[in-house]
Amino acid sequence: MSDGFRHQPNRYMYHWLSPEALATFDATGIIKPYWRHWVIEAGRHVRGISTCEIPMLWNADDEKPREPCIVIDLPTVKHPVHAISSSQSFWLTRDIRNAKRRGGDPQKCIEAAITRCKGELEIPDEYFIEGPLTWENVVAFGCEEETGASRDIVEALSRRRSLPVIDMEGWQVGYPGYTETDGIVDEAVAEMAVAASAARP
Repeated sequence: MSDGFRHQPNRYMYHWLSPEALATFDATGIIKPYWRHWVIEAGRHVRGISTCEIPMLWNADDEKPREPCIVIDLPTVKHPVHAISSSQSFWLTRDIRNAKRRGGDPQKCIEAAITRCKGELEIPDEYFIEGPLTWENVVAFGCEEETGASRDIVEALSRRRSLPVIDMEGWQVGYPGYTETDGIVDEAVAEMAVAASAARP
């Protein structure tokens, strides 16, 4: 893992996908990096995949149903992983882009951001994976919806790929706490392994 960790992250991270994107992942076996942020501690633009250790920090747009998520086993990820503040990275990336468009000096934006965050102990809310994800990195699915397209595709993929589904109905920001979620995933993975073993002839 890379620079930027100010506390020991959880083992498992969460990445939300629409049912359509999840079906594409099932077919292709890969999720390519698609966001681009300026990461202060890396000192450069990074193209990556957004994940978080607190699942309910992610919210659906325009009151749409919450999408399903994949649960990523972080130790299996061999790419650099950057712990970032999503809002800080978003605004800094935008400021750099705007400065370039206006013919200004983007370095001034970067220096100002560095000055603002000096001495701050900011717990990151996003872990930015600088590289693709494959099914080898996925240990479970998460789904808040009881019925509908999200639940249908998650249940189908669970059966096909022998990965558990974690029911997230009623989960909120802070509940369960991020220190508890690793245990919930471990339990679901262990139960799936026992069920698979019992089903073998």
